[in-house]
Amino acid sequence: MTQVSDLQHGIWFTETTGGASTAYALAVALDLTGPLDLTALETACQSVVSRHEALRLAVAESDAGPRLVEAGAPPRLERRVHTADLVDSLLATPFDLARGPLVRMILAERSPERHLLVVVAHHLVFDGMSKEILVRDLAAAYRPGPADPGPPGAEDRPAAGSPIAPPRFVDLIETQRKAIERELPAAREFWSRTGPTVPARATLP
Repeated sequence: MTQVSDLQHGIWFTETTGGASTAYALAVALDLTGPLDLTALETACQSVVSRHEALRLAVAESDAGPRLVEAGAPPRLERRVHTADLVDSLLATPFDLARGPLVRMILAERSPERHLLVVVAHHLVFDGMSKEILVRDLAAAYRPGPADPGPPGAEDRPAAGSPIAPPRFVDLIETQRKAIERELPAAREFWSRTGPTVPARATLP
């Protein structure tokens, strides 16, 4: 598809040269109370994955360097038995960067009306700001009860209150790369003039 960003390249390099690691795993744990519509939750998770391209990507090595590619399969909601160390065990499980998916969605039942929803994602496709967006979009997409198809053509329109569709993840990376390439010559010129004035050895207090 497209080359990774400079930041992603650094993360990928660290991961691939240092062996299987879990240092870049991020988790969101949601305690769900009350009756749970499992079908509606599965649909909401699929909706969020469909909405955000980054959640469907993997990073594969090529002759031109690491590239963003479609994961072998998109992430889907999995059900697990709840244990006290569930989140820790999920965080301790390495991702297959080349095959993906780089996101795991796990639902564990604590009681008939209390569940734990855990989303674990790799920092290559997820960051701190992503957590708030994920929770917001899951809440907007979760609609318990019988599905209502609505009037003809409604399936082609966003539901009321749904956030505006985000730009494609790979397009954002391309925009960032072009901006860096555009500004890099001026930055190099500045530091080539400024560099000689920087002391070779800093005097620390």
